Amino acid sequence: MKKIYIITIFLISINAKINSQDKNIEAITYYTNAEDYFNKNTVVDYDNCLKELRKAEKILETTNSKILYLKIKALNEFRILTDYYDTEIDSSLASFFKLTDAKEYPLEKYSEIVKISDQYNKDKMNDSTVIEMSHKIPPEVIIRNYIRAIGGAEQLQQIKSIFSTFESKIVAGEDEYQITGMEKQMFPNKYFIEQNSKIKKNPFANKYVFDGNTAYLIYNGFNQKLNFDIINGYTNGDVQAMVTYSLATSDKINHNKIQHVFFPQILYLTGSYRLKLHGIKNIEGNDYYIIQIISPTDDIDIEFYDVKTNLLVMKEFRLDGGLLQIKYTNYNKIGNVLLPYNHDILTKVFDSHTTIKTIKLNEVVSEEDFK
Repeated sequence: MKKIYIITIFLISINAKINSQDKNIEAITYYTNAEDYFNKNTVVDYDNCLKELRKAEKILETTNSKILYLKIKALNEFRILTDYYDTEIDSSLASFFKLTDAKEYPLEKYSEIVKISDQYNKDKMNDSTVIEMSHKIPPEVIIRNYIRAIGGAEQLQQIKSIFSTFESKIVAGEDEYQITGMEKQMFPNKYFIEQNSKIKKNPFANKYVFDGNTAYLIYNGFNQKLNFDIINGYTNGDVQAMVTYSLATSDKINHNKIQHVFFPQILYLTGSYRLKLHGIKNIEGNDYYIIQIISPTDDIDIEFYDVKTNLLVMKEFRLDGGLLQIKYTNYNKIGNVLLPYNHDILTKVFDSHTTIKTIKLNEVVSEEDFK
């Protein structure tokens, strides 16, 4: 019996060692990919670099100085190029200095991180609109207050479909486009949007359909299941196509598969999301809580909640390397739920200003709309 026990322990230890080696090899692959992306020196590739490093940390179930060194550099370059504040740089710097022995680590690399840290902290101090909170409210409390402010979890969970019509104005450089459209959503994650423009110079019509697993784009009559090559072929500098592209990237499709379409904040409280309150930011005289949201797939959003009303007023996130902002205003009550009627999307390529004309809850929408 003792021999069986010893052999069992031996086999378990061997298996654990093999699994550990496999994980190390996989982590090295992710790290190598991250280095390749970083060396391409573009916004998109810095973002891809960070995704690979997060995969390495996830498979190792920890981090180390080598990973943190490259992560801090990528976060810093991304911050400089996009002016996108990501609180992950704070935690990464803290972890690096905690884990790294300055006497043992290569002096040149350690000094590089020190310089990045010093400059980063100076930039934060110059941003006088960000207020560090001495007694931070748990971010979960802010999310719960938002859910209550727009109707409460019980009311929100009763909504199984949303139908809306809208008018949008897209501004890209000197070009301006007037768009009308409709949007249909069905629990948990089915989505449909149709957009039309009758401008003589460059009319277009497109539909984007996500049936819960697969996304399809119908652009000026051309129907195709979506992937990156096809989407990139559509855009080719075409502003209208890029608007649809912003809805239909592979990252967005994968995100839709796990996200409650209507009110993702309900999912934030399930434990599968990581929340961090950065502080309060004053914008044009109003104070807003800044919360970092990290999804189960490591997508990062920054959300701004009004301190007085508890309403969500803005969201920032990366989309294929670029920064995208969505502003929510003009909240109105539909039944027992409060929803924003104005959505402004701001990017470096175009701005989109949308006004909701009608909203209907739990009617009009059917399964047939997503086929």
